[in-house]
Amino acid sequence: YPPEKYEEITIETDICVYGGASGGVAAAVRAARMGKDVVLLEFGKHIGGLTSGGLSQTDGEGEEV
Repeated sequence: YPPEKYEEITIETDICVYGGASGGVAAAVRAARMGKDVVLLEFGKHIGGLTSGGLSQTDGEGEEV
């Protein structure tokens, strides 16, 4: 990562959402439900941010869960 090879393309769309965290995903879904053509761009490896990845045991203060 990043990819060794990529192809440049042009996409025509009504709305382009930059950022695949929960807010970006929600905005893209809402726009699509409103009948718009939507492109969601996320240049990381993970869509949804913390809300889809969740917290882990190391995010708490104690050993008990």
